[in-house]
Amino acid sequence: MEGRILIPWIRTRYLPGLDALIESFYPRENFGWSELVGIVSGPWKYIQAPRPELYNLANDPEEKTDLAGSSPEKAGELRNELEEELLRLAVPPVAPGSQPVVRTDDRERLRSLGYVNFAPAKPGSAAPDPKDKIGLLKLIQRAQAFEFEERFADAERTYREIVAEIPDSPESYVNLAIAQARQNRFDLAVETLGRGLARMPDSETLLVRLGHTYLVSGKPLEALKMMEKALVFNPRSVDARTVSAGVLDAAGRKAEAKSYFERALAVEPESRHLRTSYAANLASAGALKEAIGVYEDLIADFPEEQAYYQFAGIAHSYLGEFDQAVELLRQALAIRPTPVGYFNLAVAYKKRGDLKEAAAALRMYLENSRGESEENIRKARAELEAIEKKTGPGPS
Repeated sequence: MEGRILIPWIRTRYLPGLDALIESFYPRENFGWSELVGIVSGPWKYIQAPRPELYNLANDPEEKTDLAGSSPEKAGELRNELEEELLRLAVPPVAPGSQPVVRTDDRERLRSLGYVNFAPAKPGSAAPDPKDKIGLLKLIQRAQAFEFEERFADAERTYREIVAEIPDSPESYVNLAIAQARQNRFDLAVETLGRGLARMPDSETLLVRLGHTYLVSGKPLEALKMMEKALVFNPRSVDARTVSAGVLDAAGRKAEAKSYFERALAVEPESRHLRTSYAANLASAGALKEAIGVYEDLIADFPEEQAYYQFAGIAHSYLGEFDQAVELLRQALAIRPTPVGYFNLAVAYKKRGDLKEAAAALRMYLENSRGESEENIRKARAELEAIEKKTGPGPS
């Protein structure tokens, strides 16, 4: 998605009273209620909804008095202005000085998508007005508060009430399932999501959440099946592609996992998590040079992240490029010293033939080995003793 820098408007070009478009798709996306779109023009604020709203902000800044009924001409004027402005934004850019052409199909496309509430999103249906759902919204907020307080049993009871109120909202089942999963009741969470899918079998939201639930409950194959189903409905689902990649990677199906990582990155190329996982997939599959390229890009974007220097250094070490390995591993330790960092540096020094430096790194490892396993500490001591037999003892 291409954006536009707004700083010039904020700093130098802001004009008081500049018209503003406003919108919220939260009600439709989460509960199946009507979306809200509107326009602020001068002192007036118009909100298009199943029951439109009109406020004079100069006289009523807290929006307590709805004037839509008493000022129908002004409401109609702003409604038309809102529709034309949205349609103008929907058509392709035109050359300077030319006028955009609003085609009839542009208008109908916006309406059919539910982007503008000048017609129901689905023919024959009428989404509820969010103003009629204030009580239910307070119930949802109560459930969210229980979750924040980690009172998951109370959250579960409240979400059950919400499912009964809005049984055709995928988010209702997702929230209930999450509350159940937080109590380690994964079988019940799976059952909840299954009930949702029985009502809404084409819900990407429910399929992806069910896949995640299977994954965290130790059922990766079931998780993969759910994500494959989700990809049928939305082939560009980043969640589904990412989870599929992780499951396949853990199963040793590296080439298939790589394909899923690449497809996910095609949608979200800036994702730090995806890029890191992709590099690990490449490295574990033996594509070390490709992995190093990804790590180098990550280092350029996140120069304070110690792990990327370490991973790149290890990859160089496996390739026999010990100078590069030592340099990167030293940079990792400069950012954040860790026991494993010292150990990896010792390995790189030893492979390069710098035994004294390797011994010094092993000593640093042993001095900072808190939290390391006894087995790793024993191996490090044995390695240090073997090196010192060749080089002589280090400083006492």
